[in-house]
Amino acid sequence: MTYWLVSLLDRVFAVCGALICVQAPMYIQQYGHQLSGRVAELKLQVKGMLNAAAEGSKTLPQYINRFLESGDSDFMRQGKLMLSSAERYDELSGALSSLNQSSVVSRPFIFLRDLNWDIATTTFSDFQPGISFTVEGIAYGLVGVCLGYGLFYLLSKVVRGFCGLFKRSNKTINYT
Repeated sequence: MTYWLVSLLDRVFAVCGALICVQAPMYIQQYGHQLSGRVAELKLQVKGMLNAAAEGSKTLPQYINRFLESGDSDFMRQGKLMLSSAERYDELSGALSSLNQSSVVSRPFIFLRDLNWDIATTTFSDFQPGISFTVEGIAYGLVGVCLGYGLFYLLSKVVRGFCGLFKRSNKTINYT
């Protein structure tokens, strides 16, 4: 009876590990979609600023500095907002480019390196689980099987050790 239960549980842990790990490529893909949308919106804003700068025969940095160096506090705040948008566009478009150009092996590391917490939380709240039948999804599934089985193995060792503490010893004690 216990062998049957242990045999079933190790498979359950392996399958659960696989199902959990195959969500990673789905999450990264959905994160990429969120990132792409934000980059597209920032690109429109930066393009508008570039057009306004060109009308005044200025580069974008010159145009933004004109606002930042203005004596008027309203214009200075507008310059800070423009600078922030331009910097965010550079940051997010670089992260999107790196993520899109990454290989299956490097993608999780690139994702973690360039992770934007705001986008990650939005992605998590809108996350739609699924199973990806790509090479990447299969690789993550195999890693999940190994992790699930490894977790089962560790937990079974802990449980056996814990249960071993409560087993009665069959040794007789000789008081002579």
